[in-house]
Amino acid sequence: TLALAGPNGPALARNMDWFPAEKVAKASCLVTEDYGTSAGFVGLIGAVTGLSRRGFCVCLNAVFGTSDPAGYPVLLFLRHVLDTATDFAHALELVRAERLMTCGIVTLVGTRNGERAIVE
Repeated sequence: TLALAGPNGPALARNMDWFPAEKVAKASCLVTEDYGTSAGFVGLIGAVTGLSRRGFCVCLNAVFGTSDPAGYPVLLFLRHVLDTATDFAHALELVRAERLMTCGIVTLVGTRNGERAIVE
């Protein structure tokens, strides 16, 4: 995942080389939601990568680590952020504060080059 500064604002780029890469690629598509667009799978309730109409995008990179059964399920939480955050700053506040069920690296990108963050 890359969150790069650009002449017209930031750009988010990522690949989906998750195992099994070929099957993930064949099943992936862009899905239009009320909040914006999700790059995922038809029928997916949560979000792996999403672009909000409110001026930010969010992207998950899975990592190995511990789990916390009392935490918020990560994909459902990212969907919650896309559904409810009012802007980049609010999305960042939500991501920083939430206790998640599993480890992950969340990349957030807004509309200005200074609006780029990675939360582990």
